Amino acid sequence: MSILIKNGQIITAFKKYRADILVDGEKIVKIGQNLPSTGVERVIDAEDKLVIPGGVDPHTHLDLPFMGTVTRDDFASGTIAAAAGGTTTIIDFAIPAKEEPLGSAADTWRQKADGKVATDYSLHMAVTWWNDAVAEELPSMMERGISSFKVFLAYKGAIGIDDAQMYEIMAAAKKLGALVMVHAENAELVWQLQQKLLKEGKTEPIFHARSRPPFVEGEGTHRSITMARVHDMPVYFVHMSAADALEKVRDSFFRGEKAIAETCPQYLLLDESYYQRSGWQGAKWVMSPPLRSREHCKALWAGIKGGLIKTIGTDHCSFDFKGQKDMFGKKDFSVIPNGIPAIQDRLSLIYTYGVLAGQIDVCRWVELCCSNPARIFGLYPRKGIIKKGSDADIVIWDPDWEGVLSAETQFHKNDYNAFEGFKVKGRPHIVTLRGKVICEQGQYTGQTGDGKFLSRGPLY
Repeated sequence: MSILIKNGQIITAFKKYRADILVDGEKIVKIGQNLPSTGVERVIDAEDKLVIPGGVDPHTHLDLPFMGTVTRDDFASGTIAAAAGGTTTIIDFAIPAKEEPLGSAADTWRQKADGKVATDYSLHMAVTWWNDAVAEELPSMMERGISSFKVFLAYKGAIGIDDAQMYEIMAAAKKLGALVMVHAENAELVWQLQQKLLKEGKTEPIFHARSRPPFVEGEGTHRSITMARVHDMPVYFVHMSAADALEKVRDSFFRGEKAIAETCPQYLLLDESYYQRSGWQGAKWVMSPPLRSREHCKALWAGIKGGLIKTIGTDHCSFDFKGQKDMFGKKDFSVIPNGIPAIQDRLSLIYTYGVLAGQIDVCRWVELCCSNPARIFGLYPRKGIIKKGSDADIVIWDPDWEGVLSAETQFHKNDYNAFEGFKVKGRPHIVTLRGKVICEQGQYTGQTGDGKFLSRGPLY
């Protein structure tokens, strides 16, 4: 199908300008002034709208078995929510169980996603255990288009790894040009603090945060940077939440190293007071790392403005409050399933509380939410930019629309919205995926399976 988008203000990570965009099939074929509409099947007037590349969310968890249950959003509902919010590409995590081959996990996640996704998607591979057999599998993951490997320094006794294993994983990844991603918390300290608090009868959700203080994340970040420094390679930190961790990235930057930081809307806009809401409501916001004080929110915004934080993902991991967050009763914060929903709300939240609040400009918004994730993870310039030859993943953004985030209007399947009551200004008016209109005025109009898997090569 051919589409002509006229009169819009195009926003990229580098500049903003007015031009028309001609789409033919799946690609952008021309950008220019006053392009003719002769023979075009659909003309869209984008007057008074912003035209941005489709969002790229580098951090999602869909159809994930975790902590005794499974996330409410599968690849169908999760990517429909993403599309409605202006995100046209996600990168999810295949997470093998201990002693499960990586190839088996990759097969499982492809089977979960293929034929269901409403957006395009790629995969990271978590490395949750390590021996010679796992080492031999890493090249095959690269051959399958999975070129980023995640390690957990948290979750002792489950999917976490130790320092010796991290050293070996980084060494193997360096040879392949694969990017190592780190969940940076000191697992031993977390476990010890959990046991101490529980023995003291401190079981409420607020003690989830107390068991994972900011310096625990700072230590894990420092340790990972040191390990990457030994191997002379980049390292990517997922869901950074604390000033303590950001300071380690700043130190690394001044040494000329490449520590890449990601944060999420929840760490910029929510704080630990949410854990103290009555009736166990605080369990809704139990995630790891936990929400911090407002001082850490301010530090992260400063990190964004200073260029230390490169991407904003969501860590979307949705569970119901009733029946999942409280499945083990209200007696132990350490068994509350970790995660919140956010995949639909990312672009609107950062536009409202970032761009309109004067924290960043529109180009930086696009850079953080679209271009940088695509560039860092090997999808650029196919994704994350409006450019001739790029995929026609385009969001026509209505900057004047106003609304309130609510579980009643979300596409997320779980029973609450983590940003319930937040006022937002701006949302997608029309969303295209490779030249096909999949959302209009907040409604999903695509078909199950519109999305496809994106293979990625070496990342450095």
